[in-house]
Amino acid sequence: MRHKNAIEAKGCSVIVDTDFDKLKKRAKKFKHDVSPHFDTKYNTFFRDEAFWIGVFKDGQCIGYCAAKKQPVGDEGLINYIKRYWSRVYKHKSKTQIQFADWQMDRLNICGNLIYSGAWYVDPDFQELGIGKNLGRFIICFSFMAWRDTDYFYIFMDNKDVVTGLDAALKLTDQIPNALQWESHPSQAKEDYWFLGISKDSFEDLAKSEVRISEKNQRI
Repeated sequence: MRHKNAIEAKGCSVIVDTDFDKLKKRAKKFKHDVSPHFDTKYNTFFRDEAFWIGVFKDGQCIGYCAAKKQPVGDEGLINYIKRYWSRVYKHKSKTQIQFADWQMDRLNICGNLIYSGAWYVDPDFQELGIGKNLGRFIICFSFMAWRDTDYFYIFMDNKDVVTGLDAALKLTDQIPNALQWESHPSQAKEDYWFLGISKDSFEDLAKSEVRISEKNQRI
């Protein structure tokens, strides 16, 4: 994949792993808490249910992100979110967790979903463009690993949207302030953007990128 190749061209190596205790150790080095969505305190994943991708330079981890299956079926994403976030964030939250009654209908996505999170790149290496290529790589890798996926999504901090990371990832659906709270958990933000892409849109985008790449090679 060209996004993986772009990372490796910077003198880095890329690994895919299913051991999330290793991810916690990497995050601890950066004093960066792994999202509860991938913390082994709350999750026991089978090997085909989740993975994380690490970027290494000179043997040291400088960035990572993770993805997991969410076969929400007919329940829909928003109902699943309400159940899951209330469980994994409630224990350590310093504030009450309460969703607003009027959640956005656009989050009522059904089927086989992939959620990606725990994104981090060492600030000393962000200028290498690792974050953009790592994000594109995990999107492509997720769709290839789980062929029955209907939809891929992430939540992004508003500050990262402002820097243009959302545009670099080419996720077609974007909703600002996607999670409506009466009271948000103290470990989470209240201004998350929802970014996502359907399988059909991903395949169209991938075909377009292949055509552009082939055209550039002929020039």
